[in-house]
Amino acid sequence: MNIDLVSFVGKLILEYENNFHPLHYLAEKRDGKFSIVSMNSKLKELTGFTEDYCGTPLEEISYFKKEAVEFLNAVFNRVWSGKTAVYYAVPHLNRNIYLLVLAKPVQDEKGECLFIDATCACVSRDDMESLVIPFIPVREYQSFE
Repeated sequence: MNIDLVSFVGKLILEYENNFHPLHYLAEKRDGKFSIVSMNSKLKELTGFTEDYCGTPLEEISYFKKEAVEFLNAVFNRVWSGKTAVYYAVPHLNRNIYLLVLAKPVQDEKGECLFIDATCACVSRDDMESLVIPFIPVREYQSFE
């Protein structure tokens, strides 16, 4: 039996939103560089990401470590090419949580990507490590094909 990971994570995030609050951000590619252009207030609160960072290329933001920039660029390039991505990340300003993220391309009628629409669920570090560690190694950043 195969599980459709995108559908599974989408349902999980929808349930999270219904029980708690939406966690959402948008990303764009300008002049070949990705930036997060908007993020809702609850996600900013959980991650420590500030409004000042919105619209600034990932490489130019002190918030992200080099490894995070490389990881996000790889994920965002995948999504920009028209694929949906599922990943999790540990925000470095809040090491007590994991963000489980579903990132989808929003395309025009020609199939060109306009922006990336990402929704998230927040999982406590204890829950993530007790549920996942027995099955897969938990890292700071991980994407799933």
